[in-house]
Amino acid sequence: MMFKTHLSLGVLAGLFFMRQFSLEDPWIFLAIVGFSSILPDIDTKNSWIGKRFKPISWLFSLLFGHRKIFHSILFALFIFIVLYFLTIGYIAAAFLIGYVVHILVDGFTVNGIKPFYPFSKFEIKGFLRSGDLMDNLLFFLIIVGIIWLSIG
Repeated sequence: MMFKTHLSLGVLAGLFFMRQFSLEDPWIFLAIVGFSSILPDIDTKNSWIGKRFKPISWLFSLLFGHRKIFHSILFALFIFIVLYFLTIGYIAAAFLIGYVVHILVDGFTVNGIKPFYPFSKFEIKGFLRSGDLMDNLLFFLIIVGIIWLSIG
């Protein structure tokens, strides 16, 4: 999926889940959800985030490859647990929400994901291609959802 689709879906999920928490600063929650919704693509230098953190992206790509460890739900849960014990609980929750939304939507792409990597080679693949008509339609629908949640 495209950067804009991942980020907008993260924001939509953040707006939805913000209502489930009593937050002192909802903007921090939303920013963390948004950031974590693009973070899994740090393992490829061609991604929006990879282009901004080239040395890190290059290293992660070399060590792990794309759509492996950084697209694993197990990795997301590991980071969530670490954040939960090191920070405020809603920060960890915000991270998990954005990160998992990214992974799940990539499961609908033809490249797919390995959700239990490195312990399983089980793969989930879909029919969407990054940048195609369906990706753009999904982005449009997500924007409509963001507007609806924002004014509702």
